[in-house]
Amino acid sequence: MDLLPELTFAWTNRNVSLLPSNSLWNLHDTIDSFYKCSVEIEQSARMRRWHQRQRESWKGTEKANYRWLRNETKDDAEYIRHNNENIIERQLQLEAITTEWMTVFQEYRDNPPPEWTAYLTEYHQDIPKGIAGNTPLDQDKYYRRLQKPNDEKAGSFDFWATKEAKRLPVVFSHAACVVFTSIEHYGNWPAHLLEVPVALPPKKGPPSALNQRPITCLSVWVSTWSSVRYDDYMQWQLTWLPPELCARPSSFTRDITWGLTLQVENAKLKGIPKTGLLQDKEKLFDLMVWEISLGMLTHSNGPSGIVIALRGLYGNLRSRFRSIGFVSAAWKRTNGGPQGCSWSTVCANLHIATFTNRVKRRIPTSMVGGYYDDTNTLTNGAPELQIVLKEVQTSDQKAGTRARLTKSVLYITDESLQEEVKVLEIMPSKVVTLVEYDALLGVMINSSNVWKQQLQDERAGKLSRLSGGYDLHQSLMTVAQRWQPPQV
Repeated sequence: MDLLPELTFAWTNRNVSLLPSNSLWNLHDTIDSFYKCSVEIEQSARMRRWHQRQRESWKGTEKANYRWLRNETKDDAEYIRHNNENIIERQLQLEAITTEWMTVFQEYRDNPPPEWTAYLTEYHQDIPKGIAGNTPLDQDKYYRRLQKPNDEKAGSFDFWATKEAKRLPVVFSHAACVVFTSIEHYGNWPAHLLEVPVALPPKKGPPSALNQRPITCLSVWVSTWSSVRYDDYMQWQLTWLPPELCARPSSFTRDITWGLTLQVENAKLKGIPKTGLLQDKEKLFDLMVWEISLGMLTHSNGPSGIVIALRGLYGNLRSRFRSIGFVSAAWKRTNGGPQGCSWSTVCANLHIATFTNRVKRRIPTSMVGGYYDDTNTLTNGAPELQIVLKEVQTSDQKAGTRARLTKSVLYITDESLQEEVKVLEIMPSKVVTLVEYDALLGVMINSSNVWKQQLQDERAGKLSRLSGGYDLHQSLMTVAQRWQPPQV
C-alpha cells in the first residue's frame, strides 16, 4: 500500500491513527507537498477558466477584456479608509460606510431640495418630449421576464428567493400583475416590498467608504415589474433620446468615443483650434432630486402610471446597508433613485438629454456625446468652452447634481489656446484641469503628440498574451503530473 492511498483512506475516515507507524514520519512532508501541488493545479484551473472567459468576451461584448486591460479588479477590500484611519473590524467598517453615505442619500435632510418649478422655468425648451401613452401590464410577458434572472440573483427582505419565484406556477405572476396594476393607479406599495437591502460592491481605486457602488436589491417581483415596464416604454424613450447619447439598445460606448477621437485627430492634422470637456458627474444616480426626475418624466409625456408608482416607491423605501456580514439600521433617502431599478436609468437619461439639448441649442456647431454620467463636449475655441462650463454650473445648481472635479478635464488641439483655457472655471474659484490626454469610457483621447507610452505598452503586451495563447490545458496537465508521492 503506497502512501497516497493510505493518506486518502485516513482522511476519509477522519482518523490519522489508521496510517501505519512507518508512514507517520513522512506525513508532514507528504501533506505539504500534496497541498502545494493542489494549489498549483487550482491556480492553473482558474487560469484556464479565466482564459475561456476572456475569449468569450472577445467574441461578445468585450467588457471583460476592457476591465482586465484597465486593471479593474473587484476584490473586496480588507480595510477601508475613514477619518484618516484604516478600519479593519467589519462592524466598524459598516458604521463608517453608513455615516459617509448618509451625507449622500440624505443630502436634503436639513435643507430643501432644488424645486421642479425653477428647473422647468430654466429648461422648458430643452427637456425632451415624446408620446408614451399607457400600456397595460402584460401578465405573460411578466412571467417570461421572471424566468430570466440567474437563480443566484440577490433577493430582498421580503424573503422571496429568485429561484423559488421562478418555479412558481404562472398564476402567481398573474396575481403579481394585478398588484402592480393597482400600484400604478394609486401609488400605494405593500410595506414588505419597501424594506430593501443595499449592497456595496467596491469600485476601482482606494478602499474608502464612498468608493463603492450602492446597488438596491429590490424584491424579485419589483425588479421584474421595473424591467418589463422599461421594455414596454422603450420606444417612447427612443423618440426623445438625442442621437449623441449611446445609452440605448444595440449601442456601445465606442459609438461616441470613436467619433470624438476622429474629430480630435482631424483637428490636430489640419491645425483647427478645438477645445473640449470630458465631464464626469459625481454619484449622479444617488443625487438626483425626485421631484425634478418625476417632473421631467411627466413633462416628457411619460407614462402616468409609472410616475405614480415611482413617486410611492422613491419616497417610502426603507433601506439598510448589507455588507461584509452585517446589516445596518434602517434609513430613508431624501434624494436619488435606487440603483437596481431600471427607471433610474431613464431619469438619468432625461437629465443628460436635457443638458445635451441645451448645449446644442446654444452652440449648434458643438459636438456633444454621453453615456449616463459621462459626457463629452467638443467646441471651437475658449469662448464656446466657457459657455459649456457655465451650462454645467447652471445644470448642477438647478438639478442638485455635481460635476466630479477630480475626473472632469479640459483639452485643446492647439497650444495657442492654452493660456485662455487653463484659467476657465467650472464653478466659482474651481478651475478644471487641462490635460494632454485622458480616457473617455476606456478610450484614450489624445489632444497632443504625447502618448502615455508605458500604459500603451502594458496594454499592448496584455493583448499579445491574450491572443498569442499558450496551451493552458497542457500547462495544467504538466502541473498535475509534476507531483509524485514520496517513496516510503
